[in-house]
Amino acid sequence: MLALLVVTGLAGTVNNSALSSRERKQAVMVLKDSRVKLMTATEGLSEKQLHYRPAKEQPSINDLLQQHLAQEQETWSALKEAMQQPINPEKRNEHAAPGPLPDIAPRTGIKARVSSPGAFRASFRLARQRGIKYVRTSTEDFKNHFIPTHAGWVSGYDYVLLAASRSEELVKEITRLSSLPSFPRH
Repeated sequence: MLALLVVTGLAGTVNNSALSSRERKQAVMVLKDSRVKLMTATEGLSEKQLHYRPAKEQPSINDLLQQHLAQEQETWSALKEAMQQPINPEKRNEHAAPGPLPDIAPRTGIKARVSSPGAFRASFRLARQRGIKYVRTSTEDFKNHFIPTHAGWVSGYDYVLLAASRSEELVKEITRLSSLPSFPRH
């Protein structure tokens, strides 16, 4: 449902550019909730589980975590950068088309480097907490600043919700991998 709201652009409203108290609380809530889910999904992973690949060409959980951390860090950098630019409401009509979630790909193409699940968890928690604080305290116009993604432009508010959706998608992938018969049990 959250992903549908994000890609259709219905997560924000067209008329009022400031986030309402309700929208701000909702954004903070989904960011916190997706953080808790990801922390729970990565808790207690062994080295063997972390580096398990269902097939040679498929990413391991470690690969996914490093990519996700880079995306998380990039999300907040890109959002803050966009908020410092003039508003660009003309991009509203260039919203991402319905379909898969748009990528928030690191501009550098470099993955974050973390040495363990604990290091990932600490780095992710810090990056997400900074994002939550920004959303909670910012007075920026999240609805009239649009940010490019691979699938089109999304509002700053939708971009925040997209960060939460990305974390939830990663939790689903970790759950899928861990349910495979060949997944290491220890």
